[in-house]
Amino acid sequence: MTWTVVSSSPSFGRYSDEPVDLLRASGCRVLLVPRGDRAALLESLRAADAWIPGFESVDADTIGAASELRVVAKCGAGMDNFDLSYLAERGITAVNVPGGNSDAVAEYAIGQLLALSRGIAANDQSVRAGRWGPVVGTGLSGRTLGVVGFGRIGQRVAALATAFGMRVTAADPALDTDALRALGATPCALPELFRTSDAVSLHVPLVDATRDLVGAQELALLGPRGMLVNCSRGGVVDESALVDALIAGRIAGAALDVFAQEPLPAESPLFCAPNLLLSSHTAGYSDTALATVTRQCAQNVLAALGEVA
Repeated sequence: MTWTVVSSSPSFGRYSDEPVDLLRASGCRVLLVPRGDRAALLESLRAADAWIPGFESVDADTIGAASELRVVAKCGAGMDNFDLSYLAERGITAVNVPGGNSDAVAEYAIGQLLALSRGIAANDQSVRAGRWGPVVGTGLSGRTLGVVGFGRIGQRVAALATAFGMRVTAADPALDTDALRALGATPCALPELFRTSDAVSLHVPLVDATRDLVGAQELALLGPRGMLVNCSRGGVVDESALVDALIAGRIAGAALDVFAQEPLPAESPLFCAPNLLLSSHTAGYSDTALATVTRQCAQNVLAALGEVA
């Protein structure tokens, strides 16, 4: 049987031919839809047996007319854009690749924290502007990092932070205090975590309970020497509150790899906020992570299609 696999993922088959070749070697017809071309995506999905989405909503509006669809495969871990109830009603299998890019995301989060704490971007801009003299940062050793969400990525961030000499506190409703201690972190309720941390790194999915999890109150607790890093999902942070806090100097700095709307609109107030590092949802994009995740995604598609054949 020939299966039709549609991908609108920004990573699958974009950096290496291997995952596409793997599908084609198994008899699949593979269609790569340009990112953002919704009309082409909807048309392609009409005959699709499997779909590898990007960050589009995987719901009735998008796949209602996809009568042959049997599998939806995330090229990554987070499935917060999947309407899992609707997929279950349709009998459509949802699969993902948990942990495939955990190291890459954790490294990126620590990289953002280093850049913020040592003023790396500010030093670069100063030299380019003809000024010679240090921008003095705080460093990491001896500071406290609060990790919100202590799954695979949060645990890896904690391990890297510990190697830099940081103390680590953690908040995760899925883990009790004994489990957090066993994993090397000091358990902390969320308000206390923000109040006692020099920096906070977010690693939670976007669900109802985490939407706008970090707002004006949490940023006020973090304080004027505090830093915030978000490599999880954009909706976790109230962006308006963050802009206000940065402009008023209520926190020292922030780094965002994810946003409530992606791509980030040109008119976003975030572009005018001081001491803010921005990147384009790229934390998981190391060459090793891309190879691992895209290969496993292709294998997941084949396994799931085999089960429904």
